[in-house]
Order: sequence, then structure tokens, then C-alpha cells
Amino acid sequence: MRLPSVRLPAVLASLLCAAAPQAGAAPSACELAMAAVERRAQALGVQVEVHCRGQGAYLQPSRHTAEPIQDPAVAAPPMVSGPQGWPLAWRTASGARQAVQVPLNVQWIAPVWTLTRALPAGTLLAPDDVRIETLPWPPGMALTLASPAQRPVGKLARALPAGTPLNLGQLLPADLLPRGEAVTALVGEGAVSLQRPARLLDAARPGDEVRIQLQGQAAVLQGRLDAQHIVRVGTP
Repeated sequence: MRLPSVRLPAVLASLLCAAAPQAGAAPSACELAMAAVERRAQALGVQVEVHCRGQGAYLQPSRHTAEPIQDPAVAAPPMVSGPQGWPLAWRTASGARQAVQVPLNVQWIAPVWTLTRALPAGTLLAPDDVRIETLPWPPGMALTLASPAQRPVGKLARALPAGTPLNLGQLLPADLLPRGEAVTALVGEGAVSLQRPARLLDAARPGDEVRIQLQGQAAVLQGRLDAQHIVRVGTP
């Protein structure tokens, strides 16, 4: 049996499930779930492609199904493309509550920030490193709608090719220093403080207490990292 498919926004009624019930009958769970996805897409002003997976999605939940209801216990899934269960909750004409996870394939097509060129890990993003593109979101990647007022900032956690859609998991704080980064250790000896080259043993930000190793030594020292990449050894 051919699975139903629809490109939204569109006239949903003309593209509903092939196994939809006859006129006058209650809508199927498939129809209710697809309509919920359509409403979300319309509210956000984006496009989405969606179809039901499996025969169970075509079953009518009740002969007397009323309109779906908002239920705090049944929240809409995050905007992720790919196979997923879309939760529905409703009350029948008799007032009984029913709920189901409708198996859908969802493909969001919406604006997202992407890289304009390939960049290595640790690159601090500049304004011309990113741009907004409307494209199909990769399956399984949780993204957010791009806005010119909310340009992504920070460092790349790993090397990425040009055109990669960006999400928060790919970015590190702009002031985060990676493990192994060269720093200057300020080591006190009596009334005198000596500066020695060292490296971080853990990723850290200014103000963090860190572990370091002095160049050419195996001993591990602790101190506090400041904004000038100086570690004051022994500073609480």
C-alpha cells in the first residue's frame, strides 16, 4: 500500500492518507498527526515534508473522536528531521482521554546557519564564516530556525566542511582554551615570581582553576587561569 505523503504548507485535505476513512467517519491518527505537523509548520512559516510509517498509523483511534486537545503530558517533539513518534492526545465524545505515538517520517525545510567555507577545529567564527540558507535539515540533528539577529558565535569544536548546518553542539565558548594550549605559569618563589612556559591539562576558561605542566617537567601544578592566559600557581 502506498504511504501518504504531503509537502507542506499545502492543502492538506487533498493529500491525506490513502487509507483515510470514508466521509463522515472520525479522522485517523495519521490524519491528526499530519495536521498537527502542518499547523506547526504554518505557525513557524516554514516547509515540511511528512508521511506516516507503518499500517498502525492508519487506524482510527475511535469512532467518536473529537478534536485533539492540548495536553501538558504530551508535548510536541523537537524540530528534528527523520523517523519519529508524534504524540497525540484527545478526548472522545464520551469524554475519555486517549493518547498514541504516531510513527512519522518528518523532513523540515527551513532557514539554518551554515558555514561558507571549510574551517579547522578551534576556529573562532567571524561574521563572513556563516550565512543563512533554507535547506532540508539533516536527519537526527536538532537545529533552530536561523535569525539574522542571532548569529552563531564561538569556536568550532571540530573541523567542518563548507555548507555544514550549525547547531550548539558544534560550538565551544569563544574564550575556551583547549587541552594542551600553551599558557604562562606564574610561579612564586619567596618574594619573587617567575614566569615559566606551560600547557593546560584540561580545557578551561578564564577564572577556572586548572591543572598545568611546566615545559620539560612531569610534575602537575594547579592554579587559576586569567584572561591573559596566565596561570597563577597556588592561587585559590
